Amino acid sequence: MGGTRSPTPGTPHMALSNFQRPAFVDFGTTAPGVEATASLVLECPPGGAAATVEVGKCAKGVEAKFPEGAAATVAPGASVRCALAWKPEAVGDLRAPVAFRLDGRHRLAATALGRC
Repeated sequence: MGGTRSPTPGTPHMALSNFQRPAFVDFGTTAPGVEATASLVLECPPGGAAATVEVGKCAKGVEAKFPEGAAATVAPGASVRCALAWKPEAVGDLRAPVAFRLDGRHRLAATALGRC
């Protein structure tokens, strides 16, 4: 799994800082028309400034959102959970990017995986 080690087993985790490797979010196997959900935990490193992260571009059929909506501000040492959903229209595999913007300047990415 990319990103950093998750404090929550089975949940991908990524630090809100520059030059992070993409985290992999696995939806597992679902059927056409059936929504699969997963989470990604984004953590602001301690000792720095608060970070604002917003959902950028998602692949067709994939949605990502924070509890507050499309963006979240995370205090140093704190984290936020991003909810992801995938509703495949046809049988096939998913390997798609989910883009985030950090403080309006830097790009972070996750890779969504799934099988239908």
